[in-house]
Amino acid sequence: MTKKLMTKPRQIKIIGKEKSLDEVIEGVIVLDEIIEKNKHNYRQAWKTWLPTNKGKDRLGRMAYVPVVCMRKAYSEIAEQNSKEPYFIFILNQGRDERPKSAKKHSKKAKKKSHCKLCKNILKKGMIISEIDDYYLTPNGYPYHNCASLLIHKSKKRDQKSEIRPEEIATWIKTSILLNQYLFYNSLHAGASIIEHQHIQMVDPMEMKMDHKIISYPIFEDSIVKRQRVNEKSDVFRLTNYPVDALVFTGRDSPHKAVYATRILRGMNAAYNILVNKDEVLVVGRNKNPDRETSICMRRKVGGYEITGVALLGDIEERFGKTQIKIHGAKLFSNMSYDIVRKNIAGATIPLDSVAKHF
Repeated sequence: MTKKLMTKPRQIKIIGKEKSLDEVIEGVIVLDEIIEKNKHNYRQAWKTWLPTNKGKDRLGRMAYVPVVCMRKAYSEIAEQNSKEPYFIFILNQGRDERPKSAKKHSKKAKKKSHCKLCKNILKKGMIISEIDDYYLTPNGYPYHNCASLLIHKSKKRDQKSEIRPEEIATWIKTSILLNQYLFYNSLHAGASIIEHQHIQMVDPMEMKMDHKIISYPIFEDSIVKRQRVNEKSDVFRLTNYPVDALVFTGRDSPHKAVYATRILRGMNAAYNILVNKDEVLVVGRNKNPDRETSICMRRKVGGYEITGVALLGDIEERFGKTQIKIHGAKLFSNMSYDIVRKNIAGATIPLDSVAKHF
């Protein structure tokens, strides 16, 4: 009988990570082959951290193998001579079946970790690579294949602190060099571990239906348009999308995005930062904490939902004294574009008062 070989988790070196932001943005054509190599190496390495032979190599693994279904939900109303707006719905059955942590802990339990990211990922050696001040790790509870995290190396950087331009610069470099999409949820802008700064990273190549890559709804330029802000060539606002967002492009985008978040913080508003290659989008969030959780999904609205990707799964509803469990498959089959549109629009705010500063 042949003994099954154990898949050893792999790490990679991100080629070009030592380059400056300007060198990465302006050298994107020259870096084309490097980006393709990085992307291939990353996707191959990510798979080695799936929970095959869990525990046998003394390293941590992701909690489950993503079992994912996707579908597009269309708006019933489209503007004349334009394509029909859509959202992407994802049902991850693996996520709903993930192992639950035991509630009781032994008296001999080890000292409490700094945060769940330190305990469940960093202390278990789940590191794919490094770039600047961040570790690139697999997401312990992936939405779908190639869902990862950038976790700040310093324990002093938490999700409540003001974002720095050099941090956004690293997110842009990562997005370009690995061809990935990143998003950041500030406190009260989605589900987040407060104690440690982290950024979600997802792979656009995983948005695949009918053997075709589907654009994230917010970046589908045949539907979502942009208008210049105060005649600037590097500051825009989205039009024909349920969520208002400021779009900053080019080398100054980290500084301008940080300035926008400072204005929002001054308004006592939370925010999401979305990074797609050399573009940085800033979205302001509704001050009402009740708006943070989607009525229809019973989950916090984060950067992925703002993008137009709704993560669906099992939820529980209470009607009087009766507790009813609604399975994710039912939500996945019956959720509509309009319901999600109302939820993400209600979780955000118009940015007129922020845009006037640019």
